[in-house]
Amino acid sequence: MRCLALAQAWLRQGGQVTFLLAERLAGLEKRLAAEKVRLCYLSDHIEVGSAADAAETIAHAQNLDAAWLVVDGYDFGADYQQKVKQAGLLLLFIDDFGHCDKYCADVVLNQNVYANEHLYYQRSPNTKLLLGCDYALLRAEFRPWIGWQRKTKPIAQKLLVTLGGGDYHNQTLKILDALAFVETPLSVTVLVGAANVYQQILEETAVTLPKIHQVTFLRNIADMPTLITESDMAISAGGTTNWELAFLGLPTLILIIADNQREIASELHKKQIAYSLGWFEHLRKRDIASAIEKLSNDKERRTKMTLEGQNLVDGYGSKRVSVELRRIIADARDHIG
Repeated sequence: MRCLALAQAWLRQGGQVTFLLAERLAGLEKRLAAEKVRLCYLSDHIEVGSAADAAETIAHAQNLDAAWLVVDGYDFGADYQQKVKQAGLLLLFIDDFGHCDKYCADVVLNQNVYANEHLYYQRSPNTKLLLGCDYALLRAEFRPWIGWQRKTKPIAQKLLVTLGGGDYHNQTLKILDALAFVETPLSVTVLVGAANVYQQILEETAVTLPKIHQVTFLRNIADMPTLITESDMAISAGGTTNWELAFLGLPTLILIIADNQREIASELHKKQIAYSLGWFEHLRKRDIASAIEKLSNDKERRTKMTLEGQNLVDGYGSKRVSVELRRIIADARDHIG
């Protein structure tokens, strides 16, 4: 989704975008086609991040006369970057926590709140760093909401639950079970990702909850900003959805469900943008219920969260990155000239 956000910004500035996919995903293909993004595919049985991947990706980029090659994922290491640079291509590397031994990309983008130069001390002298939430890649549907201000309600009763596309261990079920211990009446919207196979179980559980709570399940949401603005608070995993929630000032309880979410949760907690409940597997249902109850009834805390979140993410990140990439191209042409 963050690559899509960058693609949208590039398209708005008159460029063209091609996505090179390692596998066919119907939902993604449909979304990209609607955005007027061209699609092409790696050959079958090529390992992502391998030398064969690099060679074929370079060939695609050269055939398209691509201005930039963008890679995003933990499978792309230092050797992959080096091969791309040796081919004479401009490379943008989207990263999260400095997992490579060395960085030789032209630009490394880390949009996370904890991003810092130390993560990339082993980088080439000419590698430019774009770090922090000023470069948060929000999709085009968020642009009309730039400058929108949230009005904090005395009691938060509309709860949004979003734990990602797969939720492979069905953590959402534990949150629903926790609602049985919440006394404040809630209208709960649960986002069920495209890869989630537990919707029937979740719906069966929702029926057993106290009648004071209303639970709605939504799948494949196209208008995420409206859903966020209509909510009063959220429960979210510690991933990149938090930049969308912060941008629209939605007070959030963060659950850590993967190791790479710890720093996001920790930093947002320190900045009072969200409240981290820690590792999800260690939480009791009553702990989750207590946190929901407290945040729902604490207007002062929610007001603070809203203010700090909207100060952190202003919605111009995708544009900033696209403009910077175009500036680098112009500088390179001037240097050649």
